[in-house]
Amino acid sequence: MKEYKQEIVNRIISEAECCKIVSLHDIGTALGHKHISTQDCRDIINAVQKAIPDYKCVKMVKPGQSRATASLWTTAAFIDRNIEFEDF
Repeated sequence: MKEYKQEIVNRIISEAECCKIVSLHDIGTALGHKHISTQDCRDIINAVQKAIPDYKCVKMVKPGQSRATASLWTTAAFIDRNIEFEDF
């Protein structure tokens, strides 16, 4: 795996120790990356899921963003499988 992808994976794993939801985009941009290809996102997602199976990757669409135009880079987030959401 390329060094920058491993750096993102390591940071996501580290953040997951204290957070129940971790955004791929937030971590990547914090490390100075403005965009990552869809395949690189998939590689990162697979590596994180192998390292921390208690988390699953979901695609969270931001307000005002249609599902058709949402990309993995901006919408993928890792969520603790045990997280509970209140009913709306």
